[in-house]
Amino acid sequence: KPEEVFSNLINAGVYVVNKSVLDRVPANTFYDFSKDLVADLMKDGQRIQSYSLSGIWMDVGRPHDLLEANLVLAEREFRFKQYGTAVECCIKDQFYLGPGASIDNSSTKKTIISKGSKVRDSNLNRVLILENCNVNGAKIVNSILGDGCIVKKGAEITNAVLADNTVVEEGQRIEGDRIV
Repeated sequence: KPEEVFSNLINAGVYVVNKSVLDRVPANTFYDFSKDLVADLMKDGQRIQSYSLSGIWMDVGRPHDLLEANLVLAEREFRFKQYGTAVECCIKDQFYLGPGASIDNSSTKKTIISKGSKVRDSNLNRVLILENCNVNGAKIVNSILGDGCIVKKGAEITNAVLADNTVVEEGQRIEGDRIV
């Protein structure tokens, strides 16, 4: 990443080129589209165009960045909305409980629990739980659970993205910038 910033625009790394341009890319060697190919095309006087998009953009090249981008976008989208059932819970900050979802005897902070998911006896902080998950007696921090995940009693998940239908066994710990 550059030391000095000259613009509020970035190159998101999406290119549309004529097939003939690909013939310029040398085989079996590292060749960066942005730094090498675009620079070579400009030197040769080729026409280069860009397109400016509005909205949010975040670098998601590392697992931690992907996690953070998803949590930030989810937090922006959902404020405090409750469609499901919450019983004996401590709810702080942003919270979303989707249709048919439930949370019982748990504490949450900045948490989104999607449609059909069930949470019981758990502590959640900055968690995005997608549809039809079952979390029972777990501690989850800065994490995303894909559809259909099951997290069993005593499990601890920190800074992780779980793929759909992942089962986290009783007492299991998942930690670090990981996509499981």
